[in-house]
Amino acid sequence: LVEAILTLSRNSLSSDPNAAIYYANSALSIADSIKYFKGSTQALKTRGIAYYNQSKYFEAIQSWQLALPVYEKLKDLAGKANMLSNIGVIFFQQADELRALDYYLKALKIAEEIANDNASTRYMNAKEGLKPRRQEN
Repeated sequence: LVEAILTLSRNSLSSDPNAAIYYANSALSIADSIKYFKGSTQALKTRGIAYYNQSKYFEAIQSWQLALPVYEKLKDLAGKANMLSNIGVIFFQQADELRALDYYLKALKIAEEIANDNASTRYMNAKEGLKPRRQEN
């Protein structure tokens, strides 16, 4: 049931973010009640994406931060790295480059630990984009 509701949520992300949030919250409630932690992380991730799509960055970050300890509990380091990177994206878009860098470096460290070359490359590229820029006078 949780997976079916999550599919509804994912399918609504671009067309109706409010519906995506509703379905994600429903899936989260059920997943939490039956201690289906993978479902909980997916619901929080999807809800965060829906909020992100609505430019509700504070709510997106909250959802993804709530997912972090659950990913840790599941020992899903790739999922944790993904959430850290997502949070970094928001801080970068808000021109908070130091906080963005902090999140990217955390994600990069995890990607390197689990030998995820694709993720490592993505996070390294993000980190490189945050290097201080030379000011022209």
